[in-house]
Amino acid sequence: MEVKEKITGRRRFLKGGLYAVAAAVLAPVVYGFFDFFTYIRRDPRAPAIIEKSHLGAGRYEFVCGGRPAVLFRENGQVAAMSLECTHLGCIVKWSEKNKRYECPCHGGTFNESGEVLSDPPRLPLKRLKVEERDGNYIVGGE
Repeated sequence: MEVKEKITGRRRFLKGGLYAVAAAVLAPVVYGFFDFFTYIRRDPRAPAIIEKSHLGAGRYEFVCGGRPAVLFRENGQVAAMSLECTHLGCIVKWSEKNKRYECPCHGGTFNESGEVLSDPPRLPLKRLKVEERDGNYIVGGE
């Protein structure tokens, strides 16, 4: 009787392990399938509409075409740029302490205008088109 319990216990353990491995292998495939269809619905060329009141005196982070961006004032003009690092596409974060954008992946830094301060990125952050219309800022689009 004890041998039968050992065999059953071993089978149950191996079967559970097989299910765990199958789930680990299939999870990214299933995620990618659903992510693909949600991506199709996001038009990357669609502009973002930002109310003027959101900007105030500082900077306003938002999503434009499914990608993070920031709206800010520069030399009295309103400007916008992507927050994707030009090195490998990681999302840069504003450091209030250092007054610069910092990439968490490889340590690249950019000034408040998106110009490169330190390597590895070689290109500045991508600028986005900004229009003022009906009390709003229209950012991006083609």
